[in-house]
Amino acid sequence: MKNKINRKEFLKQLPILGIALFGSGLFLQSCSKSKTEEDPCSDLSKLTEDEKETRKDFEYVSKSPYPEKLCDNCELWLAPEEGNFCGGCEIMEGPIHPKGYCNAWVEIT
Repeated sequence: MKNKINRKEFLKQLPILGIALFGSGLFLQSCSKSKTEEDPCSDLSKLTEDEKETRKDFEYVSKSPYPEKLCDNCELWLAPEEGNFCGGCEIMEGPIHPKGYCNAWVEIT
């Protein structure tokens, strides 16, 4: 025997369903982060297409796959100005994450 819900019972449950859906939407929204929250150095809006292409050519990533090779311990690293998190690089334009990496990484001598 299947349990059937009548219209009256369904209408009683409807507000609970609405609250549950609304709450789950808020939960999912809070779980997702914007790109800038994940990487504060991801704003490339001031770069030209050529400058963006250079970053791709050097395979820049904001999180290094090599724990010993980080942008902030690279010879080409430019320290951030006071109050800024993102630094720079001598060979590419735009904000550089201190824990990033590119294939032009050079050990500090």
